[in-house]
Amino acid sequence: MDEIRTKEAIRYMEEHYAEPITLEDIAASIHVSKSECCRCIRRCMKMTPFEYLMRYRILRAAERI
Repeated sequence: MDEIRTKEAIRYMEEHYAEPITLEDIAASIHVSKSECCRCIRRCMKMTPFEYLMRYRILRAAERI
């Protein structure tokens, strides 16, 4: 279940990375609480949702250069 939720959260973050995103937005996209969202992503990816989001934003910005 963690993997499915994490994939959905990643999809949400990658689709909306250029917009302001809150933890509440990410959690709502996978239908769990904010704390469960953090735990789920951390278990699968060994990072927080915002660590992933920042890395993704940096990657996308670097592609534009």
